[in-house]
Amino acid sequence: MKKLLLCLCFLAAPAMARFDELGPALDRLRTATLNGDYKTLVALTHPKAIHAQGGEDAALVNAQKALLELTRSGMKQTDYRLDKPTQFYPAGDDWLTFVLTHSRYENASQIIEEDSYLIAVRPKASPDWHFIDGAGVDFPQQIYDYFPGLQPGIAIPEKHSKIRLITPWTPKKKQ
Repeated sequence: MKKLLLCLCFLAAPAMARFDELGPALDRLRTATLNGDYKTLVALTHPKAIHAQGGEDAALVNAQKALLELTRSGMKQTDYRLDKPTQFYPAGDDWLTFVLTHSRYENASQIIEEDSYLIAVRPKASPDWHFIDGAGVDFPQQIYDYFPGLQPGIAIPEKHSKIRLITPWTPKKKQ
């Protein structure tokens, strides 16, 4: 029995090693997100998502506009956490996984917490990961349209948003 478990560990180790590059890519994405580095965000965006926006120049403009709108609204992203994925799916010539994201935005009057996901994609012949923000996915079929080789029926994460209003407290006047 021990030999069987040991053999299974050795067989699984090379398969998992193919995904070691995901951690550093996620760290880079997190840092760029929190720093508003839209150029790095676009560089890490999957080519299909870049194409859908009209090319790299349009994607750069869109990313810069989104960050400017956030700033103009008075909101600041104060937290961005990424869960380590555990399931990897073959999708034609690519590997695909879902990375759960947890974001927090704040201003003087509200706190917004969002749970969403990234679609992380890596060609089987390359160590480079690229991402598609799940916030832009309105229905699961869009994922299968982008990646027709993806097995049907996989669990696609749900998205949630919670807004908490901050009301100023005013003490009562003493009479």
